[in-house]
Amino acid sequence: MSIWVVASRKRGSGKTTIAMHITELLRGQGSTLLIDANLEPNGYEWANLKNKQFSFEHLDILKQDSHSLDHRLEMLKQQFTYIIVDIDGQDTPALRSVLKHADKLIIPSSIDPEDIQLETELVQLAIGIAQYNTQLKVYTVLNKIPEQLQLAEMKQTQNLLKNISGTQFLNTVIYEHRSYQNLLLNGESIGKEQFESEHDFYKMLQELMEQRSSTISA
Repeated sequence: MSIWVVASRKRGSGKTTIAMHITELLRGQGSTLLIDANLEPNGYEWANLKNKQFSFEHLDILKQDSHSLDHRLEMLKQQFTYIIVDIDGQDTPALRSVLKHADKLIIPSSIDPEDIQLETELVQLAIGIAQYNTQLKVYTVLNKIPEQLQLAEMKQTQNLLKNISGTQFLNTVIYEHRSYQNLLLNGESIGKEQFESEHDFYKMLQELMEQRSSTISA
């Protein structure tokens, strides 16, 4: 059993798209559950079209206290090989409860240097949680990057992300590929052969799966 959390403090960061693709790719490797734990609806109607391929649950975090959420996650951990949680990155009891059970926290980043501060705050929260959940590992990844972006500009942002203490920076860069997102939203299956080894999301998953167990440190 493994819980992967995708979170960001910035709206429009693309975390929901990452959660969608991770779920799509992992469902072939074991029983998979996607949890929408966002404060606002994220258009997960597409999940109902695919409910025979993985399980989907919307979690109203405003109606659950930390104790009930902990209990719910403990139950789900007994039922699924992978649990993907799409959740807002604000410091809430719900996020803290989820991170207490998580194995991976994936934080998408843009090329805007001002966003680094938001990511750093989320990382600091995760470092605090990792004192109790020593299996938690934190990753940052460049997401929604325009394909025409200048290499020098991207490298500058990559260097900033690499210097955030307590995280592992993913080498994969996720460019804007709207065609794959549209396939998912329409309830169509994206097979491994469509992603191919060079596709961004598949490469990111491979990189995440290859990471060795370690703890994060301040």
